[in-house]
Amino acid sequence: MIGRIFNFLVGFTCGFLMSGGAVLLTTPDNGEEFQRKARALFELISVEWQQAYNERRMELEEQLVDLRRGLTK
Repeated sequence: MIGRIFNFLVGFTCGFLMSGGAVLLTTPDNGEEFQRKARALFELISVEWQQAYNERRMELEEQLVDLRRGLTK
């Protein structure tokens, strides 16, 4: 169940980021404005990937704890 939710969130995030990138690339802006938007997009991507990484890490750590508990009983 958690895996399905995680996969959905990853897919949603990737779609969101790709559509944001497409909008930025097709918008006729001057160089400085484009650079500012590109930096903002990069920052957003970095934050989203870090959140996804942290969520997945917590899930895996919980699974490891559950496995260890099962082995020690």
